[in-house]
Amino acid sequence: MRRTATLFFLLTFLAAAQPSQAAVLTQGAGPDIEFSVYPNPSNGVFSLEVKSSAQTSLDIRIVNLIGQTLYTQSVETNHPTRIDVSNLPKGVYFIKIGEGQDQSLRRIVIQ
Repeated sequence: MRRTATLFFLLTFLAAAQPSQAAVLTQGAGPDIEFSVYPNPSNGVFSLEVKSSAQTSLDIRIVNLIGQTLYTQSVETNHPTRIDVSNLPKGVYFIKIGEGQDQSLRRIVIQ
């Protein structure tokens, strides 16, 4: 029960943050992965830069506020990647990188 309440609070906090604030959640003790997404907010076309010294490619997922995966793509690390999700409705989404206990996420807004 406590874990559910903590997750609800965290997601509520992330959803309330301003788009210009980088909201990142990192779990576990996996390899260091840093990533940035811009412009944010956007019309659904984003540039994604993933920096990792341990891996050369990673899978990303874009999920909605209830956790449904709406988009997946494999991206090369240390190179900018264009993400086009302009087909998604306007709203708040999350980009997730990593799996299991070793994942990071960032909030994105489509206007």
